[in-house]
Order: sequence, then structure tokens, then C-alpha cells
Amino acid sequence: MPAILKFIIIASLLLGILYWLFVPPATVSKDGAVEISLGTFGNPEQVDVYKQIVRLFEKDHPGIRVDLRTPSSGGYLEKLKTELAGRVAPDVTWVDVSSFYSFSDKQVFRPLDEFASQDPGFKRDSYFPAILEAFSYRGKLYALPKSCGSLILFFNKDHFDQAGLSYPDETWTWDTVADAAAKLNRDYDGDGRLDRYAILFTNSTDILWQYGVEVLSPDGSRCTLDSPGTVEACQRLYDLVYVHHASPTSSKMGSFGLSSGGGGRSGSTAGVFDLFPMQAVSMITTDLVLSIAYQKASFNWDVAVQPHGIRKGGYLNGAGYAMNARTRHPEEAWQLIKFLAGPAVQQLRARGGDSIPSMPLIAQSPDFLANPNPPASRGAVLQQAEWAVPPPYHPRWPSILQELSLMIESFMAEENPLPIPVAIGNAAHQIERILEGKD
Repeated sequence: MPAILKFIIIASLLLGILYWLFVPPATVSKDGAVEISLGTFGNPEQVDVYKQIVRLFEKDHPGIRVDLRTPSSGGYLEKLKTELAGRVAPDVTWVDVSSFYSFSDKQVFRPLDEFASQDPGFKRDSYFPAILEAFSYRGKLYALPKSCGSLILFFNKDHFDQAGLSYPDETWTWDTVADAAAKLNRDYDGDGRLDRYAILFTNSTDILWQYGVEVLSPDGSRCTLDSPGTVEACQRLYDLVYVHHASPTSSKMGSFGLSSGGGGRSGSTAGVFDLFPMQAVSMITTDLVLSIAYQKASFNWDVAVQPHGIRKGGYLNGAGYAMNARTRHPEEAWQLIKFLAGPAVQQLRARGGDSIPSMPLIAQSPDFLANPNPPASRGAVLQQAEWAVPPPYHPRWPSILQELSLMIESFMAEENPLPIPVAIGNAAHQIERILEGKD
């Protein structure tokens, strides 16, 4: 056999082996239906909702079967990173805005534009533009959003009534919060230490943005944190806690029997959000998803837009579904993504009431706005979402957020706090290193 022919045969065999090693195998069920996998997470109640949604999808798409994969414990995103690196990730995966940023430049998700443009049943303008922008990279759409929103203000109506205060509304600034603290704070036992505070704010980065702070340059290449405006914004955060005593310190939160860790927007908290149902704070900034837990509270409560600085709003957050770039069933995966983020499922979730639908038509419908479960003022939730802006785009945005949190912790520390300008300078230096790929 000529050497060249042997080479061609061996090369062909090697290519075939590599193909099957690195491309997920096609799966077909016994009844001939194509099987695709969906990766997501949630508590048992949320998983039950997903099971219901999968049944609805399979009823509408009899030629497709869905393998629902939900980790039995936490760490969904870490598991997803491992699966993507090992090329065994599900065909369709849940992502939020922050995690999408970290994946966007790694070519692990397939652009959805080709499917959207060829699907006569799909209308891009059915979604809020800002959340589509947040799930786009270099002009291409990589995930369809199921929900969107921004942190909102929960408040204890009974506390406000007892203090003779009007309920928060869109006129409230952080100065208003500072003034209200004088009437909302309580020292029940007269020992000189507060037992109830006006607010727990978990939106420090939103507050910085509200006072004009821009963390990155428009093109994402430079850190622009180190500025006089940032010093002023950080001073306002400090004053809310240490001058106006509107919010508890870390040690005070520890005295409530809770960790001072605020957790993340994906729900990995350390217990601080229990301060609101415990009535240890009269207000709290958090996600609408907490409304489900707060429905068991023994007092009357409602929601409002966040207090603001020189501008209203905050960073947009939301969740959606992306397609594995290596899926063997892209058409079926598209059908599942379109269904999960489509009107039927969004109507179902609107009735659940714990997230804002990403479709304006449904977000503005009675299914969401007239939901019989609290909060009553869902229009405020929608207004906050409409004011929200996508976070600055950068693949390392989660790491940048971590540096901002460390900055805030360093100048808000009860013992040996750093001067605010020093804390800002340190954070700016670390963020520059991240942008340069050195950290």
C-alpha cells in the first residue's frame, strides 16, 4: 500500500476519533424522539415548576424529549464551567447576566441570530431591548431572556404607619432615607444600642452608579473608578451607616445571629435577608424573588423603586437560556429556548409573581401587575426595571464586582478602615490588572 494512502487512512481514522471525543453524541429515545438536555437549578418548588414546563414543551413538541438536569446542591455555575470545559454541558443552559459576561468570549455558546432570523414565529421586539443587549456580545445574541429586573425596595408598612411617615416613592433619595432613619430606628430596651434600623442596603454598586460613578470606560479598556465623584459616592455609603445609623454595621448583623455576608443576586445569601421578616430593619433592597419568602411575614409590607442619587435606576439583572455551541441538536435546542423564554411560560411565571417577565406585553398584563399575591405595587417593580441599565460589559465583570465589594468592605470596616481615597485607589489598581489580564 502506498505510503500516502496509509497516511490518508490513518488521518481519517484519527479525525473520526477526535470528532466523537469532542462532539456530544446524538441521542434518540426508544420512541424515535430526539433527546436534548436542559441545565438549570432551584429549590424543590422551582424544580417542580421546571418539570411542569418541560411537560408542556414535550406536549407541544412530541418529537423532542427533554432531560432536565438540576444539581442536587449549590454551585450550579461552577458545575456549568466544569461541564463546558469538559465538553459535556447540557444542550441548553440557564445563565444570568453576570455569568453570561464571564462566558461570552469563550465561544461556549452558539449565537441565536441565525435561528431567530429564520423563525417566522419569533419576534425580537417582543422583549425589553435592554435585556437583549445584556445577553449580546459583539452584536450577536447568545441567550433569550426569561426575566429581567433590578433591585427594588421592600418596606414595612406597619413601621412607616407607626412613625407617621409617608411610604417611599420615586421622589425618595438616599438623603430621604437618612432623614427617615431618625423616625424608624428603635432602641427597645434603652441600652443605648439600636435594635431596629431603617434599612439594609444590598445594592452598594447601584448606589455608586446612581451618584455618577462609572467603573469602566465606554469601550471597557480602562478603569475610571478613581475620581472625585467616586469619593463623594463612597462617603455617602459611609455616612448612611456611621453618621445617620440608618443601616446596621457588620458586627451588629452578627449580634442578630446572622452572618454579615450579603450573598449574591443568584440567591446564595448568608442570612442577612432574614433581617426584614425579623423586623430588625424597616426596609431592604433586594430582588423580587424574595417576595415569595416574605409572603409569610407577620406584618404588612409593599415595594417601591430604589431611592436614588443624581440619577434613577441601577444595574440590570435577569436570567435566560443559552445554547451549547457543541450541541448536536441545534434546531431542537432553539425550539426549547424559544419556548422557555416565550409567552406561554412567561405568563405562567408572571402568575407566580417572583420575577419580571422579559416581554413588555406580559410584564404589563394583569397576570403580573394584578397578581393577587403581595407585593401590591408591582408597577414600581416594572418602573425600576425600565430605569435599569446593563452593567458595563467585560468578560471579567464578576471579578471586577468582587473588587468593588472588597473596596467597600475596606472603607466600611469597623476596625482600621482604609481612607476612602486609598480604598478607591487600591480597587482601581486591581481592576486595571484584571483588564490587562494580570489577575
